Amino acid sequence: MIKKYFILTYIARAGQIGSQFLIMIMVNNFSPGGVYTYGQLTIIISTAGMISSLLTMRTGEAVTKFLIEANEENKEYNYKTILYSGMSADIALSLLVLLIVFLTLDTIGIHLLKTSEFKKAIFLYGIISAIDILRGVPTSYFQSIKRFTWINGMIIFRSFFHMVLLGFAFYIGYNDLTSIVICVLIVSVLSFLIDYCYFIIKAHDSLFSRDKINRQLVKKYFKFNFVTFISTSIKAGNQHMGQLILGYFLSPLVVGTYQTLKRLTFPIIFMATPFQLIYYPQIVKWAFEKSSRLTINIRRSISLLSLIGILYGFILLIFLKPILYLVGIEYDGQFYFYVSLIVITVIAQNGQWWSRSFSNAVNPVLSVVSNLIATIFQLTIVSGITYYFGMTGFLLSQMLLATLLMIFWLGRLNAF
Repeated sequence: MIKKYFILTYIARAGQIGSQFLIMIMVNNFSPGGVYTYGQLTIIISTAGMISSLLTMRTGEAVTKFLIEANEENKEYNYKTILYSGMSADIALSLLVLLIVFLTLDTIGIHLLKTSEFKKAIFLYGIISAIDILRGVPTSYFQSIKRFTWINGMIIFRSFFHMVLLGFAFYIGYNDLTSIVICVLIVSVLSFLIDYCYFIIKAHDSLFSRDKINRQLVKKYFKFNFVTFISTSIKAGNQHMGQLILGYFLSPLVVGTYQTLKRLTFPIIFMATPFQLIYYPQIVKWAFEKSSRLTINIRRSISLLSLIGILYGFILLIFLKPILYLVGIEYDGQFYFYVSLIVITVIAQNGQWWSRSFSNAVNPVLSVVSNLIATIFQLTIVSGITYYFGMTGFLLSQMLLATLLMIFWLGRLNAF
């Protein structure tokens, strides 16, 4: 059954990556600003993502963990409490994200996009981030009951619809930054409504049961969520700050170039994605049972993913020049060095696919420590090196950070 889920997930992620790649080509080649516009879009996505990450409690992860534990302990009557706790937190946090995005429109525009022209695009993407937060509980519920076919089907739907809608908008002449964001918003709203309707149908018995809300479980749930909230808030710097550092110290053009080069390594990231989706419930279960299968399977996956990443990296470097022409980037001899650093960084990051799930299952404080190290490193070392050495310094410091975090997590795994 797991092999079936892997195949379905790979198909869905291949469609998603292919869609993102084609969209990148469209924006780089056919938008008025080209790579500069793609850089501005990346900055908007990163800024909105950072704000939502700073605030969100990652209720999806908590819901999955508590639903699985309730099922293992035959306490299905707690489903209602878990689902409503997650939904309440998501609604409150999504509204807070919208408020903060609205209050920081000028700051984002002037200091990061280098223009105040795109306030509307920034706020619209804030709505997309809020919707993504609200999607957390339905997705985690489907994950806990192993409805991976539905999850992957929605990924394919969003990817295909987004690509088609954006292609049509470009065809009729709507190819500016705001139009691109509107296309993303339309897809996000429609897929969210479909997701939530199906969630209500599948979880109807739990959502509308006569079971009373378990107040002790609510306290336990939010206590766990508070720890993951701290971890996720700190991780916001680690996850999104890179593009913002480039945008602040350099320019949207550099951000667009970096993001395009990084997008070329997405097949490496793609290989790890099914592990993240499918094995989270298994990791929680193995940790609950204190099973040795946890460490054995993680080590095997790290070796496999690293080997695939190295092989792909060599192939990418061989065909780099024609690929750059295809994606709308003017060739520069330094790009071979840049891509090599990005490939090494991505391989190290891929080797940590299990870290968040492992931390949630074993000790949530581990993620707090890891993300604190990463954020401090970004704010100090990465920022300083980028200011003095530009793109080269940025990529070298990112590679060093990924390596340090890999060592940290392997140490925690060996101690399990």
